[in-house]
Amino acid sequence: MTSLSRRVLSCLVALHVAAVLAAAQATPVAIAFIVSAPDPPAHVYHVVMHCQGLASGSAEFRMPVWTPGYYGLFDYAGNVRNFAASDGAGHALAWEKSGPHSWAVRTGATRQVELSYDVLATNPFVASLFLDENRGYITPGGLFLYVPGHLRQPVTVTVELPPRWSTVATGMDPASPTCSTTARS
Repeated sequence: MTSLSRRVLSCLVALHVAAVLAAAQATPVAIAFIVSAPDPPAHVYHVVMHCQGLASGSAEFRMPVWTPGYYGLFDYAGNVRNFAASDGAGHALAWEKSGPHSWAVRTGATRQVELSYDVLATNPFVASLFLDENRGYITPGGLFLYVPGHLRQPVTVTVELPPRWSTVATGMDPASPTCSTTARS
């Protein structure tokens, strides 16, 4: 085999490997959260997570065990209550707690999943969640589930304020120029 043939073959192998690796990378999944606090004195946030573009068959959802800036492990998943999963048409999907911080949802042929769950928020600590009739603090690691392989993708978060509240403060960028951090009646 000539030197030129070896170089051409090496390039073809490299291109093939690059194509295989590109195809194996996770395709983007659109993820959006709606966070509400229907009864703040109950110390419970309600979360709805919408996912579009998931692979068929099953999907895993996890909750972190730590939060950036605080070096400790937490059982955030232990605060999750009333977990439910449905497809894009609202039909219930089977699921199971697949680990201490994860849930496996049998998606079948659907690529759209909606999760609904409550999170207990009783600890007024910097790395925890808190909610009462006057204020709420959200530590993202303690509230939001993620899809393995899609953790670094952007998500949309909508915060629905309790009726008596008028503002929300966040470090997140607005999703559009019409977004505001002030609730409107």
